[in-house]
Amino acid sequence: MGAVGASGQQRQLTGRVTAAANGEAIAGVNVSVTGTAFAAITNVDGRYAIAAPSGAVTLVFRRIAFKRREVQVAAGQNAADAALEADVFNLEAVVVTGQATGVERRNAAIASTSVSGQEVSAVPSPAVDRALAGRVPGAIISQNSGAPGGGTQIQMRGNNTVIGSPDPVFVVDGVIYSDASLPTGLYSVTQSGANRGSGPTQDDPVNRLADLNPNDIESIEVLRGAAASSIYGSKAANGVVIIRTNHGKAGKPRANITQRMGFFTLERGPASRTFSLTDTFPYTSATIASYMAAGQLPFYDHLQEIAGEKPLSYETDLNVSGGAENTRYYVSGSVIHDPGIVVNTFNNRQTLRANVDQTLSGRLSLSVNTQFTRNQTDKGFTNNDNNGA
Repeated sequence: MGAVGASGQQRQLTGRVTAAANGEAIAGVNVSVTGTAFAAITNVDGRYAIAAPSGAVTLVFRRIAFKRREVQVAAGQNAADAALEADVFNLEAVVVTGQATGVERRNAAIASTSVSGQEVSAVPSPAVDRALAGRVPGAIISQNSGAPGGGTQIQMRGNNTVIGSPDPVFVVDGVIYSDASLPTGLYSVTQSGANRGSGPTQDDPVNRLADLNPNDIESIEVLRGAAASSIYGSKAANGVVIIRTNHGKAGKPRANITQRMGFFTLERGPASRTFSLTDTFPYTSATIASYMAAGQLPFYDHLQEIAGEKPLSYETDLNVSGGAENTRYYVSGSVIHDPGIVVNTFNNRQTLRANVDQTLSGRLSLSVNTQFTRNQTDKGFTNNDNNGA
């Protein structure tokens, strides 16, 4: 909580900002005096203190995810509270344009789509890329394999949709994620040819967003247009997917644990037909009859032997966050065991993330983001059987 600017006769205004829906305090609200340089930010209790001229003034309250509100303050008034309404269309959000500045979404000249972390985690999904399906206009998100840990591609409509690569650039907490597929060398005649990377890529390349825990996502911004990709060069011609992970918030330590369990089963397979001996040719009837037992011809369901597993799948997520006003932390861990219906197929993923934010001054802050991921996949005979993605 603080204020900047000073000139002429001044007074101090105080107040509290709450949510109109439930009356809870809102931290991080920007409070400013119209026509001046005076500004302040609410603390964890939603309270603020700001310097203002002695006459009648107008206070402006702004925060992402809430509608902007203006409050008139009379000359003799020293307190002003405000209740902010939720911004359903997120028009107050600041859009990152790839340049040095940001603009409000309502004034942006680029195509942008925002997906909140609540939307991502609302429907259980094994990976972040699958959770985006149907939420990003102009994007084709398709799953190329039903095996555990199978691949998913995100293709953005743009200049390279027909000719070239339609894949966007992925940026997670300011770091570009490589989504390159490595050649398998299966079609190379010699080992030296395989080492040169000749031959096609993997049958079902996996988007490396699969290494992220969907419950760690705070927001996803999908940007398209020249201004959106200017900072990333020509490789971002199809757009940029900017992902921000959760960070700690000031307050008492908070812990959340989620446990999911279930199983998979084959829904349906190829149909089968049954023939009687009267439908066969005479010279084959004797041969078929020799296989009969107790008047019945044995039936072998090979599909159930191969893809008839009903394994138990489970997912455990744990996160702890909290901190003081200047030091905040977020630590999370996730374990997923996803066996397949095909014998000896599975996908195991363990993730550990720690984000620490330190405010050094009003203009300087330090953030440390770390992540450890172990993702092991065995897709079985239905793919290249690449072990250890």
